[in-house]
Amino acid sequence: MRVPARRVAIVAAVIAVAACGPAEPPSSATATPAPTSGASTATALPSPPLDPPITLDEPPRANLLAGNGGPVAGDLGSYVIGEKGSDSPWLPGEPVTVPADSRMTIRLEQGIAIGPWQARMTEASDAEGLNALPFGSGAGDISLTAPRAGAWTLAVTLEFAGFDGEATYYWRVSVEEP
Repeated sequence: MRVPARRVAIVAAVIAVAACGPAEPPSSATATPAPTSGASTATALPSPPLDPPITLDEPPRANLLAGNGGPVAGDLGSYVIGEKGSDSPWLPGEPVTVPADSRMTIRLEQGIAIGPWQARMTEASDAEGLNALPFGSGAGDISLTAPRAGAWTLAVTLEFAGFDGEATYYWRVSVEEP
C-alpha cells in the first residue's frame, strides 16, 4: 500500500501542469438561451469554496453501534497510514454489550468511507487470538449479526477508502442471552 515518494511527486507535477491548461465546461453543462427583447440578463453567482480536503495523519476512530446503545470506539491495533504505522498484538478490545441476534454496524469518524474489510472473532478467553475465525468480509459499510450469547473479541481490519492506509480495531463483545 505504500506509494514511493518519487511517484507522488510525479503525480503532483502532472496535476499542477494540467491545472494550467484551458478550462472547458463540463459535459453536463447546458447552454443558456439568448435573452429575448426586453428580458434582463442575470449575473452568475460565484460558487462557494470547496471544503478543505481531509487528510489522515492517524487512523480515525471506528465506532460499533448495536441495539439501543451508543457508539463504542474500538481499540486501535496495528495500522499503516502513508509512510508511518504501528504494529500491535491481538488486543482484548473495548467492552460493548449487544442484544442477541442484533445488527452490529461499524463506522469511521470524520466521514471517512470504508474500503475492503474483514472481520474475525474468537472467544474472549483467547487472549492472543490464536483461534480467531473469519466473521465476515466485504467492501464499504460494515454490518454484522451478533454471534450466540457469550463473551467474544471482534477484530475488524479495514482500508480507508480514498486514502493510503488501513487499521485493525478491536471490541470485547458481550452478547446477552435472548
